[in-house]
Amino acid sequence: MSSSKVARRYSKALLALCDKDNSHEQVASELENYCSVIADHADIASFLTNPSMDSEGRKTVLTALSKSLGLSTLTTHFVYFLNERERLEEVPGILEDFQDRLDKKAGRLHAKVTSAEPLDKKAIDQLKAALEKSSGKTVVLEMTVDPTILGGVVTQVGNVVLDGSVQSMLSNLRKEMLQAAQQ
Repeated sequence: MSSSKVARRYSKALLALCDKDNSHEQVASELENYCSVIADHADIASFLTNPSMDSEGRKTVLTALSKSLGLSTLTTHFVYFLNERERLEEVPGILEDFQDRLDKKAGRLHAKVTSAEPLDKKAIDQLKAALEKSSGKTVVLEMTVDPTILGGVVTQVGNVVLDGSVQSMLSNLRKEMLQAAQQ
């Protein structure tokens, strides 16, 4: 999901607020929890984003939600502010952009690694070290298992995909053999 222009603007403002007390990671975590609850409870999401509901009614629900999630004062007031501006539907986009900004600020890079079987800790550590060395940034790995790749590893860092899977190698070999047979 690509953040909207509105989400990016609110994210930038939230980052500036967090700079005052260095609460970036806490606020990101709290917004993740908020988004998770909203995603899991369609009735709450529908109520909070319904334009026919008055701001005070939504604020009552937000107060209860804030208390149950243990949100900090900053996060709670930020959500209240979005409620007043009727921008609660933007929270997932704001969170996405906020996390991207935090990653850039902290020099973090996210990589998705797919393997046919779960990798052992040593292999994960070696892969992480190689990615950190080549990128010059701290790498956060997201590991997934997909038996259809047969073996090897597929690594995606941003828009760059490094496909070292057996499935890909067999596909390339097949193409080469077909080209050779046609000549």
